[in-house]
Amino acid sequence: MTQATTDARVPLPQPADVDADTRMIFEHVMETRGVDFMPNVFSAIGNSAGALQAAASVGEHIRFNTDLDDSLRELLILTVAQESRCAYEWTHHFHIAERLGIDKATLSAIGSDEAEALPAPTGPALRYARLVAKNDPVDDATVATLQDAFGDQGFVDLTVLAGYYSMLARVINTLQVPLEVDAEPFSRS
Repeated sequence: MTQATTDARVPLPQPADVDADTRMIFEHVMETRGVDFMPNVFSAIGNSAGALQAAASVGEHIRFNTDLDDSLRELLILTVAQESRCAYEWTHHFHIAERLGIDKATLSAIGSDEAEALPAPTGPALRYARLVAKNDPVDDATVATLQDAFGDQGFVDLTVLAGYYSMLARVINTLQVPLEVDAEPFSRS
């Protein structure tokens, strides 16, 4: 995993630091995420208001407006975070997974054959997320299994989730976005 750094490559503005239009976007991000501060990842992206609005909108859909089970969603995000070696994403979503009650054995199996051998649709979905994050080919049988389990809409949401968190991981790692000061770091060895 990429280690969180203390100096991002771009400023991390807060709502008071930006113009009124951008502040509205920041406030929407904070409201939809249920926080009273601007998370560093969105603060960094906020250097481009248009990019923030687009990225946050996709993330809002994936996190809050799909039929994907909350626990499965977090396992998928953690799979992408691991494949992308993104400590920031891993830390935030590991803690969310813990709050959802996902057991330690399942969390420590992320990215392994053991996790991907879990009963359908979980195992095939985790395999799919790993392959998408690595930009590896996905076999037709896996696609068919996921389409049967989630339907076309759910399959597209699953695909967008893997793509979105892959994109976010690349932005975080490239811009060297640090964890928030009060975030409890978690590093997977």
